[in-house]
Amino acid sequence: MENPENLETPEKGEESKEEVRSHPSLEEIGGKIDELEKRVGEVEKKLEELNSKVEDLEKIIEEKRPILIEVPKLGVTKVKEEEKEKVFERARELFGK
Repeated sequence: MENPENLETPEKGEESKEEVRSHPSLEEIGGKIDELEKRVGEVEKKLEELNSKVEDLEKIIEEKRPILIEVPKLGVTKVKEEEKEKVFERARELFGK
């Protein structure tokens, strides 16, 4: 027959469970898990913020796209030449030359 001290009893089972639950390594692991879960939450929040900003930028781009398409592509030198010609034309009108 087995030694009565080796037999499992409800009391011994509860004591064993409590020993396992309160083991320092489990508390340490639990703390690390909590820390990692918190960090994951922070990263998810930041990703949501960035996604929101991307959506806002996409809306702005869609609103501005027609304007960008309608602007004629004039070179800087062409614009300057046209302005210079207007100035000389106005001067000729004023001074009659």
